[in-house]
Amino acid sequence: MKTIYFLSLTEPGYSRSWTYYQGLVRQGKKVEYIRLDRPYLKQFLELRSRNLDIKHLVITSPSQLISIYSRVFLGIRPVLDAGWSLFEGEVVSRRSFGFLGLRALKIYLIDYFANLSASLVLVESAAQKRYFEKLFFINKKKVKVLYTGIDEHAFSTTIQPKNYFPREVDTFSVLFRGKYNAEAGLEVLSKATKLLESERISFSIYSPGIPNSLIFSQNTRLSRDFLNKAEIAYLLKSTDLSLGQLSDNPRLSRTIPHKAFEAAFCSTPYLTSKSLGILELFSEDEVFTFEPGSADDLATKIYEISLQRGSIAEVGSKMRNKYEKLATQSVLSTQFIRYLESADK
Repeated sequence: MKTIYFLSLTEPGYSRSWTYYQGLVRQGKKVEYIRLDRPYLKQFLELRSRNLDIKHLVITSPSQLISIYSRVFLGIRPVLDAGWSLFEGEVVSRRSFGFLGLRALKIYLIDYFANLSASLVLVESAAQKRYFEKLFFINKKKVKVLYTGIDEHAFSTTIQPKNYFPREVDTFSVLFRGKYNAEAGLEVLSKATKLLESERISFSIYSPGIPNSLIFSQNTRLSRDFLNKAEIAYLLKSTDLSLGQLSDNPRLSRTIPHKAFEAAFCSTPYLTSKSLGILELFSEDEVFTFEPGSADDLATKIYEISLQRGSIAEVGSKMRNKYEKLATQSVLSTQFIRYLESADK
């Protein structure tokens, strides 16, 4: 029985591809996850010497570089689970241009040839698909949409974080969890917390990398600890409202963040910037939205939602119902297999 191999530059559990890998494991498929380290040429020569019985070769997100190696040194056109481009993550979002833009050019070329080397490219949303086709001149038939989802087994266990901030009595609890980056909009949240400083609302922020210069209100508690998935699940199930991405960054029009799927799985009411990305999957009956980048509107929406504390659970339930229909690990892994089979035709 041939094997579906996942090749990755990242550790198990990091890539969005891990969702599908674990889903296939639970479906009884024969799969193997291989993490590669430098020097890549040596690694690929060793793989070639093993004469692997390959049914499908999947390059995980964000490991676009080894899509090119797979084509050159294994003679295989892999399935590239890109999710989003390296160019978007490093250049568009983090403004990493390098000297005279040479780093940006290098990243673009890696993306371009990675897509060219692949038989099929999987991306996170329909908007992302249109962006990919235009940016990298890819045939529309080659790019398919597969939602990111989550590893449900990892989120089914809850563990209280070491630096947990217990819910205060008679307060409305608001959680922000995620990296400090351009899409996060923590500067927006900083201003919003100050506008709500006198209200019976408490903010808990878990964000590695957040700078000391960013100041929040006195009713905000901040942790820079990294969290595992069980700890994230605990926080989501212990809060009244979870916050998504808060900026007006253009990337939000194409991405459906991991946090949305996490909140949906935990049935946690979710407030995020109103963007085409999130609204591609979840309607405004299933998530709360506010004007992107507006601290005033964010503060207003949080306050209004806090007044509905007894009824907002219904919104979280609706989000969970949509998740059950379109984005469970089982649904996504089954769709993933269909895409792999289509790549053979």
